[in-house]
Amino acid sequence: MGSNPTALTSSGDCEEGTGAAPVRAMPETPEERARRTIDALLARCGWVVQDKTAVNLSAARGVAVSELSFETGEPDYTLFVDGRALGTVEAKPEGFALTGVEDQSSKYAVGVRPGVAHWASPLPFRYESTGAETRFTNGLDPEPRSRNVFAFHRPETLLAWVQQEKQTARRLQEFPFLVTAGLWKAQIEAIRNREESFAAGRPRALIQMAAGSGKTFTAVDFIYRLVKYAGARRVLFLVDRGNLGEQTLKEFQQFVSPVNPHKFTEEYNVQHLTSNTLDPVARVTIGTIQRLYSMLKGEEAPAPDLDDLPIEAAESLYKEPPPVEYNPALPIESFDFIVTDECHRSIYNLGRQVLEYFDASLIGLTATPSKQTFGFFQQDLVMEYGHEKAVADGVNVGCDFYSIRTRIGEQGSKVDAGFYVDRRDRQTRKVRWEQLDEPLAYEAPELDREVVAVDQIRTVLTTFRDRLFTEIFPGRGPDVPKTLIFAKDDSHAEDIVHICREVFGKGNDFVRKITYKTTGETAKSLLQKFRNSYDPRIAVTVDMIATGTDIKPLEIVLFMRSVRSRNFFDQMKGRGVRVVTETEIEQVNPGIKRKTRFVVVDAVGVCERVKTETRPLESKPNVTFEKLLDAVALGNTEAAALESLAGRLIRLERRLDGPVAAEVVQAARGRTLSEIAKGLLDAVDPDRVEADARAGLGTYAEPTAKQRKSAGEALAREALAPLATNPDLRNSWRRSRRPPSRPSTSSRRTRSSTPVPPRGARRAPRNSPARSASSSRSTRPRSPPCRSSTVARTGSVSPNRCSRNWRPSSARTTPHGPRIVSGTPSPPPRRRRSGDAHRRVDSPTSSRWSASPWSSSRCWPPSPIPSASGSRGGWHRRPPPGPPSPPNRPRGSV
Repeated sequence: MGSNPTALTSSGDCEEGTGAAPVRAMPETPEERARRTIDALLARCGWVVQDKTAVNLSAARGVAVSELSFETGEPDYTLFVDGRALGTVEAKPEGFALTGVEDQSSKYAVGVRPGVAHWASPLPFRYESTGAETRFTNGLDPEPRSRNVFAFHRPETLLAWVQQEKQTARRLQEFPFLVTAGLWKAQIEAIRNREESFAAGRPRALIQMAAGSGKTFTAVDFIYRLVKYAGARRVLFLVDRGNLGEQTLKEFQQFVSPVNPHKFTEEYNVQHLTSNTLDPVARVTIGTIQRLYSMLKGEEAPAPDLDDLPIEAAESLYKEPPPVEYNPALPIESFDFIVTDECHRSIYNLGRQVLEYFDASLIGLTATPSKQTFGFFQQDLVMEYGHEKAVADGVNVGCDFYSIRTRIGEQGSKVDAGFYVDRRDRQTRKVRWEQLDEPLAYEAPELDREVVAVDQIRTVLTTFRDRLFTEIFPGRGPDVPKTLIFAKDDSHAEDIVHICREVFGKGNDFVRKITYKTTGETAKSLLQKFRNSYDPRIAVTVDMIATGTDIKPLEIVLFMRSVRSRNFFDQMKGRGVRVVTETEIEQVNPGIKRKTRFVVVDAVGVCERVKTETRPLESKPNVTFEKLLDAVALGNTEAAALESLAGRLIRLERRLDGPVAAEVVQAARGRTLSEIAKGLLDAVDPDRVEADARAGLGTYAEPTAKQRKSAGEALAREALAPLATNPDLRNSWRRSRRPPSRPSTSSRRTRSSTPVPPRGARRAPRNSPARSASSSRSTRPRSPPCRSSTVARTGSVSPNRCSRNWRPSSARTTPHGPRIVSGTPSPPPRRRRSGDAHRRVDSPTSSRWSASPWSSSRCWPPSPIPSASGSRGGWHRRPPPGPPSPPNRPRGSV
């Protein structure tokens, strides 16, 4: 770097009273600006900057001497700690490429003059900096490699490192054997792969594990190994929700060391950050990204609900989030390792600034990584464990989908001028009435935000209630399974809570709102009750329970809000995948001993709009279990058949009691059903097929489509061998019980054992002895109403009519607009109340009839038709009368 600039004399204007020209300083050069910035940054990091002509090494513990002469040149700064040199800093102007300066720094490190006290030779620590960018090399590492750092390390930190017997990088290569007792196979693989990654010197690692597969426990286990064996001074566990921090703390409190009888918190201090003060003796710190950002900004008294605010809300507190600056109270070396949970969200904006401030190795945990997530973690994916594999291993439970659709939810509606509406204040929810002077039209996206159609909410919840024990969970009851409803905002959640209590006829404890705006009883207490107590049966939330929150007994996730992010949608669905013990499930559901699946109920069409990787294994739900077994025995290797069969086997294993399960394992020659199912899923794994197709080819050769197909078929035949070659096993399943397929979607009712009258024959009267005898001889039960996961698109049928044989007439147009009918006369128009975030309306165009759902069974729910008395409160369960069915046809067909 150059010396200070000299002054130039101008021949221009002279000062008054003198004949001399004014002295004008030359503009500051880029080198000088960089030196000034570096001087200030060194001072904030605890270093006293001195000129070589005025050296006083006792002035402070850490001294940076500028332009001290070495045998190999003059480094811009030489760093002294306790009077002995241990590093250098090479300064360059802003924008300079620093990797090209590393050779110059290395030359200075070996050129210390004799007589200059130093801690090691060559000097172990080297910096290159422009003031805006700084790179650091630790020469004590096994493979010294420069890395970007936010600022300089403090003098006491460098002294501690130079006095260590082994550097952390060396310790990461010498981990002892992993004790695998109590760990799932996926957790073992994740820990081992992560340790191999850090041993190779990679500073960032990404762990992708399905929701509910034990990510947090895995993190606690490898954090214990980092502290105990790698010498980690402090590890930061970052979350983005306050309740997730409490949940993580419980994991540390319950973790028992695999090498001694102590729990983690008994052996090491664990701090849960609830203030802006870091515990100096804590080996693990748990905190939210919002709080760490607040600490870096130097805020002493942040908002009391800071940890409970979503990270998006925390960012909205700032018009433009100011960039993080160096904070001496929280130096960059405060943490050796940072574990960031839900890292698919924490790598943006505020979160990224926090992560990149500290000089620490990063471990990301997520179930749903995005492309940006892979990029941030430098594509070092050390573990990939998806939902399908977790279900096959018994770590997750599988899911089914069920749709409830309404016309208003699909198309919006219109309120004519002249009708009275109420305007609701968004903040206070205070209502005032007014008459519309012009038509009010609204689209589907405005529903429950700009316009609240109260009866649309009621229709969805009524349909959910009526289908709950017949189609969603057939045969279940009388207790409603634990259900989580996602609302659009807090006001929408309020409406859902009130209407849900009315629809189910229950009290306040039956349905509770759990959001960040919950007052009175804390959200934490309500969440604990929802998790461990009988009531509430239904919880309504917005974002608080959307990600990470562990509610094991949850069996239904109902979407009344739409999301655009595939990752967020997968996270929201993942609340239901947790496995639960018999004791835990029976504690909240008396008489229910097993959780075999969970159901995603879609009332807004989000499952169709958002493309998701988490999907049901049963891609052939209409094919019976026996037919699947017969198909694979005859050589069917179709991927959909293998996936569906795997899903049935997993569900069957969860339902089998001990003796029956032992009999099945014996018939399977020692293999469990989940092991067979996992083999089937591995056979259709595209990565596995690709690897087998590449086997035997050259390094850069690409397999052809024929080779891929051949490899896939070979894998499928190998996986199917335990079934295709073992008829005793297949027969044992048939004998054990009815196959665990999804509820029948057949449109035909089960026929009785009596002969069917010939076509055209006259049937006996309904109450005649012949009809009575015929019914009494029926030995097979009647099937439940038809069910399917396909949404009706062209029309609808009455509750007792089956969709496969029913063909509705075309939609008729009424004076009030088109109505979808089911081959029956349209009911008379009737005014009903709907609403609006500002307006609640009475409009014939948004009647109950037009808001009837298009459900996944293609059947209308019990139609809410006015009773004969004309009372608004009385409703028939029966549909409008339709044309009689032709003789000798199954009931429900025309």
